[in-house]
Amino acid sequence: MLGYRFLLFKIGRFVKSEIMSVRAIAVHMSPVYSYFDEPVQVIVRGLLPKQTVNLIARVKDDKDIIFQGSAVHQATENGEVDLNCSPSLGGTYTGVEPMGLFWSLTPLAPHHKLTRWDASMPLLVDIEVVSNERAGLVLAKVTHQRRFMKEGVQRVVVTDGGLRGTLFIPPGDLYLIKIIINN
Repeated sequence: MLGYRFLLFKIGRFVKSEIMSVRAIAVHMSPVYSYFDEPVQVIVRGLLPKQTVNLIARVKDDKDIIFQGSAVHQATENGEVDLNCSPSLGGTYTGVEPMGLFWSLTPLAPHHKLTRWDASMPLLVDIEVVSNERAGLVLAKVTHQRRFMKEGVQRVVVTDGGLRGTLFIPPGDLYLIKIIINN
């Protein structure tokens, strides 16, 4: 989207008007939410042609540890960055990696793994588009839900003697039952 804003500058007794274009920069995610093992399409639209931006993904786990992935991208002539075809020029990964922002998430503090205790709650991933020219200026931001369980799946904690685990029961046929055993 391209809009126009009129700016008035008062210089002594003279008033000068100038037209400045305002671009709507947006991050488009498809699908709107996703399951943890499904790919996500990330497209940034509304950038200037050949504009260089940083894409930053952040997530906080159940231990309040922040994980971050980042990539430097240059927009096309149309002002778009599509992670399916735009190579990362730097950050936590390089090259064309459609899911790079997700798989390259690393902890900001010493930590071994991303912790999620309740699989029924989605993981919220914040994705920001940050200006390369003006450090720290966030041009666009979106939050994406990464879900672990489909609707209708029952989660049952199983304990028997020294055995601990979680039983996930899908709706309908029982032959699809999966068991995860925790040590």
